[in-house]
Amino acid sequence: MKAEIGRTLSEFWEQRTPREKTILMWGGLALALVIVYLVLWVPAYEDRERLRTRSRPRCSTGSPR
Repeated sequence: MKAEIGRTLSEFWEQRTPREKTILMWGGLALALVIVYLVLWVPAYEDRERLRTRSRPRCSTGSPR
């Protein structure tokens, strides 16, 4: 099964022109960056902000500064 998939992908890749290969590689890189941003960066940033606001001490309205 793996060999068949690898052969199919290899055939697909070999049929592409150098220009198409370049476009596909840049597109794949852009897609990978978007996935990393959406899956890793955004949730980590949002959780960091949530933890930051949760850990701040609460100020009472009547206390002097």
